[in-house]
Amino acid sequence: MSKSARKDHEFDIERFNELFLKAKGERNQTAFANDSGLSVAYICKQLSGKQTTPPIPSTIRKIAAAACNGVTYADLLDAAGYDPAKYVTLNPVSSENPKNPEKKEKIARAIVFSALSEGNFEWSFFNSQNNTGILPADMVVEIKNSSINQWNFHLISDTEGCLSEKDSFKTRMYMYYGYLATMAAPSHVKYSFITDSNEVFEKIKALSPRSLAAVVSVILIDMDNLSILKEENISGASNINAPALIKE
Repeated sequence: MSKSARKDHEFDIERFNELFLKAKGERNQTAFANDSGLSVAYICKQLSGKQTTPPIPSTIRKIAAAACNGVTYADLLDAAGYDPAKYVTLNPVSSENPKNPEKKEKIARAIVFSALSEGNFEWSFFNSQNNTGILPADMVVEIKNSSINQWNFHLISDTEGCLSEKDSFKTRMYMYYGYLATMAAPSHVKYSFITDSNEVFEKIKALSPRSLAAVVSVILIDMDNLSILKEENISGASNINAPALIKE
């Protein structure tokens, strides 16, 4: 079964096909497929005009990363029917693992928003005026028609410091869990820690909170390929059907 993503407006097939051809440039189908990481069959179908449904944002990101002639991720998203404001927080071509925490946060946001759009649940940006302010969050979204109505994401960006200062990292994580334990309606909230370090991912798992009602997960992302590698819940009542960014 093919994936689909929730569109924000109508898919402009003609404009998208024009942008796709422009993005290919002078390369043949095979070269463009190799550069973008897509199949030759997909490239041919798109160029022939037989692709009547828009690609998902993660596929568009691959096209944009290999595009010629100034075709941008935002242009392709808009033509495909997606709101670029939800996804464009960085240039996908410049996705090398940055040291700058602000750039890492932007990349993490782009990865999460892309995954959210491909989920089978409705979501929207959280109104900051209603934020409970219990925990620091780099992004907050509201989930509709779910037992979880608020999802907080927090990037653990200073990975080297966390690993070299074990006690400090442990104290920091337990401080987060302590705040979650005092929340007024913890069972309706999900809190996810995001990291691009497998070692930090495992350390957070090892520090799983005990008897915490709020759903807590840790997410491992790949900043080079702009993707989510895995997500694991480390706390939360077993009867809560919480949304996830990746199928287990």
